[in-house]
Amino acid sequence: MTCAKFDVEKFTGKNNFNIRWMKMLALLVQQECELAFEREAKLPTSLTFA
Repeated sequence: MTCAKFDVEKFTGKNNFNIRWMKMLALLVQQECELAFEREAKLPTSLTFA
């Protein structure tokens, strides 16, 4: 498996969050890692993301 580096600008509050989120999701889909978003929604209520 090869590694690749992608440059996605950080969210500063001045840029569009929705566009940044779509770019990140597109990269995850390309790398077949989009399940990371689905797993977050399925966490038990006793667990939270910090």
